[in-house]
Amino acid sequence: MPAGLGFHPYFPRTTTTCYIGMHRGAWQTGSDGLPQSLNDGPGVRDWWDGKPVGDIVADTVFTGRQGTLDVIWPERDLRMIISPSDNLDHTVVYTPENADYFCVEPVTHATNAINASDPDRRMRHLEPGESLTASVHYGAMELP
Repeated sequence: MPAGLGFHPYFPRTTTTCYIGMHRGAWQTGSDGLPQSLNDGPGVRDWWDGKPVGDIVADTVFTGRQGTLDVIWPERDLRMIISPSDNLDHTVVYTPENADYFCVEPVTHATNAINASDPDRRMRHLEPGESLTASVHYGAMELP
């Protein structure tokens, strides 16, 4: 059977809240919210370039995650470090317009992977008796 896992938390958003995540690519979505084309870079980078999450309206799947995902609330002197397991190498970031929250979602696959025809985009298929596990550690610390 096809299988995919993900964690879907949401976080409070202020005008200064920042998200940092190093990824290789980003799916451009169509008006239906589904991934249409992959903007895949030669290396990993922070696709947000240090901008606050409120500056960008997004519902994007980032691919090829390396390292942790960080959420920073400067006015609270707080940093959350999100450490997904290696198989959660995609991250959905959802920043709805004019909302006081946003989502950073470590997942195993891109949105709509169940319907993908390209083998590299499909969900993992499990054989009878096979299992799939994933984990995420959330830690918080004061900013230096």
